Amino acid sequence: MWYNAFLQQARSDWQAYESLGTSAVADCHRLHYLQMATEKLGKALLLAGGTDVAAVQRSHRAFTRFLQIAARNHGLQRELGMTGRQLRAHLQQLLPIAYEIEKLAPALAKGGPNAEYPWEDPAGTVNVPASWCFSVAFWLQLPSGRNILKLVEITLERFHVFFT
Repeated sequence: MWYNAFLQQARSDWQAYESLGTSAVADCHRLHYLQMATEKLGKALLLAGGTDVAAVQRSHRAFTRFLQIAARNHGLQRELGMTGRQLRAHLQQLLPIAYEIEKLAPALAKGGPNAEYPWEDPAGTVNVPASWCFSVAFWLQLPSGRNILKLVEITLERFHVFFT
């Protein structure tokens, strides 16, 4: 099934993200794998829910959709020890970070900062991801950022329990 293929690749991307955490590589490399892992996790959920694979493959915007769907998941609610209202509020608070993670993909960056390719800013300066200071890298160190990473890890580990 397609969702299993996307889930398997999301887990591999997550493993790469985690393995780069202790290395001295530029933030863009780690963030690139985080963006890919979260995108594929979102796509796995959409596919498990019956979305057509062609529709899923046309967009990079899947992680924010994942959070919106996960906010109604009773298994995840129990896993995190929250009421339905608490889970919805918790995941709603994580949406801005999720959106910033999504925007690391060049297709969603709209010619701005992304984790893969150099870009030119409005002043004409060419910027390089390897030397860029991504604000989302800082946000991931805050409690809400750690919460989003914990959520990704839990759902990658227990996806079949929560979503199939």
